[in-house]
Parts: sequence; structure tokens; C-alpha cells
Amino acid sequence: MPDQVFALDVSQALSPNVFAKSGKRFAGWSVGEGDEAVLDDGQSVANLAGPGESITLHAVWKSIYCVVDLSGGPTASSYPVAFPDEPEGGFNTEEYKTTKLVLRRIDAGTFTMGSPAGEVGRYSSEAQHQVTLTEPFYIGVFELTQKQWELVMGSNPSSYTGDARPVECVSYNDIRGSSAGAGWPASDEVDATSFLGRLRARTNYRWDLPTEAQWEYACRAGTGTALNSGKNLTTTDNNRCGNLDEVAWYYPRSGNYPTTVGNYLPNAWGLYDMHGNVWEWCLDWYEENLDHKSDAAGEAYGGRVNIDPSSSAKYLSGADVPSTGTRVARSGAWNCAAGHCRSAFRNGLSPTYRGSYNGFRVAIPQKEMMLYSGRMPTGREYDELMLQVNRNLNARLGSEIDFIVKGCDNASRSVVASRKDAMLRKRQTFYMDTNELGDPMIYEGRVVQARVVAVAEKIMRVEVFGVECAIRAPGMSWMWIGN
Repeated sequence: MPDQVFALDVSQALSPNVFAKSGKRFAGWSVGEGDEAVLDDGQSVANLAGPGESITLHAVWKSIYCVVDLSGGPTASSYPVAFPDEPEGGFNTEEYKTTKLVLRRIDAGTFTMGSPAGEVGRYSSEAQHQVTLTEPFYIGVFELTQKQWELVMGSNPSSYTGDARPVECVSYNDIRGSSAGAGWPASDEVDATSFLGRLRARTNYRWDLPTEAQWEYACRAGTGTALNSGKNLTTTDNNRCGNLDEVAWYYPRSGNYPTTVGNYLPNAWGLYDMHGNVWEWCLDWYEENLDHKSDAAGEAYGGRVNIDPSSSAKYLSGADVPSTGTRVARSGAWNCAAGHCRSAFRNGLSPTYRGSYNGFRVAIPQKEMMLYSGRMPTGREYDELMLQVNRNLNARLGSEIDFIVKGCDNASRSVVASRKDAMLRKRQTFYMDTNELGDPMIYEGRVVQARVVAVAEKIMRVEVFGVECAIRAPGMSWMWIGN
């Protein structure tokens, strides 16, 4: 579908909701075709055109996918991270189940967590309540597979081996660590030798498990039924359920082993295996009564909308753990009957437990895909900062900025570059000039392109020819970044 272009009067507000692009998210409006976004949804064009004038604006789209290339294996110093368009035919291929890890962006929103009183198979621990997630986040399209674990960790702990099967026999502590990694929600740090510790170190992104609320929100994908297909169960015992057959690998159809990820229908957001196959670890401590949970302000649910719920506030100090001593696991598994594979079903497992039905999928809040080098404010000032940070991040992730190399220093392996000169010279220079041997050439006066991967108040982190580096700009303002 080609970009749509609108001629708008200056008194009009802007909205992209009249159209959509598969695998894309709206990032704002630009004045020139191919330019970066300069206006967000809902803003007026009055600052771009005078009274009585009209202006032509182009919708700017960004990919909703993030891909981590793990093919370098356990000895790699870094794993490239990209934000590509969805390939023709989608991501459900061997490549994205083995050597590449693909995540999908999930927008912020409000949903009903838990199950209604009349749902077949319901448990009392599934009290319904409204939850608002204020920040977008990314979550794995598939459960993490055995090959992906092996490429990061160097070994495969699974009982039922297969490269594209979900990794199992991994505990919460294996994923996050038993020292620093055991401290959530008091701290989001992980052990350096854990899976997430190694993945963080090789990408400079703070990957993690999803919270329980993030997991159910992503699983449901807008549905309120027992299954994310919009259907309910017809049985909860050890018999087959036709509706569940469409989306899940569970007992008795499973034959007592996990199966390759991505074999059944995804939900409306393109996520596979959110029902069955393996239990998926979540960050939270497990509590039987959801009313014990709290929002970021530490208030009990009390029948209102709850903001970004996590483990109860009384555990934020890290000095105590709930009496269950277990962490949340969701989705059901290959050895579970239908009732345990519902969107709302909750389970708690010891963080040290390694079972042939325990797995996970990787997640990351979008705000963690950035750097922040300034003083961290509190209260309302913090909220305002985060709104501005995420607005800038939305517009910049995956974008490209041109620079002209002004000087090279081989001794320090550094360059001096100018963005202003590059804008003047960009159309006059071919990007990948080669010498007589056909090798790429980099030289003074050369236009190079950097992909922005993170934005902060005084710094931008970019990738140039596959190498990430930081651009420090003490005079950089938020308005400059945004516009």
C-alpha cells in the first residue's frame, strides 16, 4: 500500500486512523516525502503554515518489529539489533525460530485482566479488574527456542531436543540469575552469567521477562474470551477441545512432549503459542489473590483501573517475599489439560524449578530501549519526562541520519563528522563506492549513514556500518531531537 498524502487546512487536527499499514505503526507527519516525522497525531499544522494556507503532509511509518541476530553464537562480543519491515511471507520461518530473535511492539492500553464468573474452567485466583499499561513494550513473537538459548549460553538444557522447539528445563533463576536477578521488583538488575545478563551485555538493551499484566495483555490481543482466538473452551478435562486445537499444543493431543514453535494460529497481534506448549515465566511473585497486587503508587486494586501493576508494593524493598515463594508462570503447557491453557489461568512455580515444561519469551519495555544521562526526576516531573522521552523515541527508533566524515584518526580509531554538510552533499555521493578491487571505501568527504538506536537528553546512540557508538551533544535539546 503506497503512502497516503493529505492536503490539510491549518485549523485541522491530524489523525492516521483512517488508514493503516500491516506491520507498521504511525510515527507522525512529515512535510516532505521521505523526511522524518515533525508532527505527532493530534497536533495542529498551524506552526507550519500561515493563516489561510494549506500544507501537504506525508504520513511517516515505522516497523513494529525488533530483530536480534544471534548467529554470532556464545563467543560473539555483540548481537546486532535491527527494526526491519516484516519480510514477505512473515516471520514464521526457521531463521526467526533459530538464529534470529524477533519481537513485536505492543501499544499501551487498558484491558480487563482475569476471567468472568461464568467462564468454563475458571479459578477463584482470576478476579477480574481493569488494568492500564502506560508504556509500549516489545515481546517475543515466539517462545524462546532451544537454538536461540544455545547461541547465547553455549549449551542446551532441554529434555526434548529440537532447534525450533521451545527451550525447557530452565528456571526463573537460570533466566535472570539467583543473586541480583532474584531481586525483582526491588531491582531490575540481572546476574551477568544468566541468559538475560549475557543478552543485555551483547546488545546494550535491558531485555527481561514480561510482567504478568503485560503477558496477559499481549496474550489476549483485545479479546475477552478464554482463548485469544475469540472463542471459549468446550471442555476442561483430559479430552480434546476443538476450539483449543486451533491455537494450542496441550494434553492429550501433545503425545507428552513439546512441539516446534509457531505451528498453530497466532493471535490478532501475531504472537504464537500463548496457549500451551510450555509454561512461560513472568517477572512477578505469585499471589493467590489478585487483590493483593498493587499499582506503581502502591495502592490496592479496590475496583478501579490499575496502572502498570506488578508484584505487591510490600515486596518493593526486597526484604520480604510472599508466603508462596513462587514466581508467576502463564500459558499452560504440553502436559496440561484445556482448562490450564486459558488466557486468564495463573500458576506459581519455585524460581529454582527446572521442568521439561518450563520456558519463556523475551520482553522489553520500549523505554528501556534508550539511554538517559541526565538527573532522574521524581513525581510529576518524571511523568512529563517519560512522555517526552517516549515521544522522541517513537519518532527516532530505526530512523537514519546522514553525516559527512570531516577527519579520520587511525590511531584512536575515531572520526569527526558533520550532519549539516552531509545534508548538502548527500545527493552528490554514492553510498558504497568501491576501489579497483571492489572493496568498499571510506574517506574524508564521504557521506555515511547512521541508524539511530537510542535517544536521551544529552546523547544519541547510533549504529554506523554495524558498529554502535554514542554521539554526545551537551547542547542538544528535546525540541531538537523531536523536530
